[in-house]
Amino acid sequence: MDREILKLLRAKISCIGALVAALKFKQVEPEVFDKARKTFREYGLTESVKAVNQLENFIMDLQKYKSIEEIPEDEVARLLRTLQPMKALNGYTSQEISDRVPKKPFVSMKAGVAEPEIELKHIEKTANEWIRVCLVQLDFPLELLAPPQEFGYVLREDGKELVKQKIFSALKVAQDEKVNIVCFPELSMAPEWVEQIKNEFKDMVIIGGSYYEKRFNTCPVIILGTKYLIRKINPSPDIEEETEPERGMRQGKEILVFQARFGRFVVLICIDYVNEVHHILHNPDQEKRNVDFIVNPSYNRDVVDYQQQANQDCRAGNRPYVFQINALTKGGGEMWRHLYYRHRSRQRAQSL
Repeated sequence: MDREILKLLRAKISCIGALVAALKFKQVEPEVFDKARKTFREYGLTESVKAVNQLENFIMDLQKYKSIEEIPEDEVARLLRTLQPMKALNGYTSQEISDRVPKKPFVSMKAGVAEPEIELKHIEKTANEWIRVCLVQLDFPLELLAPPQEFGYVLREDGKELVKQKIFSALKVAQDEKVNIVCFPELSMAPEWVEQIKNEFKDMVIIGGSYYEKRFNTCPVIILGTKYLIRKINPSPDIEEETEPERGMRQGKEILVFQARFGRFVVLICIDYVNEVHHILHNPDQEKRNVDFIVNPSYNRDVVDYQQQANQDCRAGNRPYVFQINALTKGGGEMWRHLYYRHRSRQRAQSL
């Protein structure tokens, strides 16, 4: 049997075995989930990664009890909802394994990529019991840079000035309303605006959406006038994956956990939330695990899926809040589809 298929089958079986053990109220080691996640991520099976995350949450909740009889009636329905994504392992994952059987060996850009490093940035102790958060949803036009320009998506010139006005107007409103944290959507920022924002708005934490820089999808986090850069780890399917050498998103290698005046938090850009949040929620280091909130700036067509995962994650571990801020796109995601077709049309052109 093909080694890749065998590897995927073992990952699937280990998840089912963990579920069986948990239902017998036996201890399940976290390494089971870590290995399965790593395998599914290696082959780009995002739905399977989600299923593992939810399975782990289900088992953690189940381990609070010693028998089925101990589970309160009002908890049963919630636990079963947590388990629903497991169907991906029997449907989506099995289909993916089956689809590989007659094909040549699958090559993934994720293969050989190391697990991200997690670093704690201790800026100052938490000083606020309550904070005010402003999530700024924006409608903004994007375009894919054409060769020989560096790969990336940028704000279209014909709409860029208007987006800047909206961003600075939102920051001024937030400042007047004494907001502590302001969050913008993925890809809504231009790098040349960051210095001005940093100098004019020093009393807030600003999660600046993101922009492309040297092929990295980069989110500036501004705290007390200092800029920190978050680089997206996982390319979004179809629109950021490498279609030819140097034509795709470069992958970040670390996750930063910030300890600041307004609490402890982590920023995970778009799909990084789905694929990497377990490194935080289940981290053996308590300082890295016990975050107050997770910020997820996105340019995302699949809002419901992310929100369902957030609902579960808010019940796990330290019960963090999850702030998800998505782009506002007219016509139910037409802009996303436009970027997808432009990306794919260039891939086809290069293959001719």
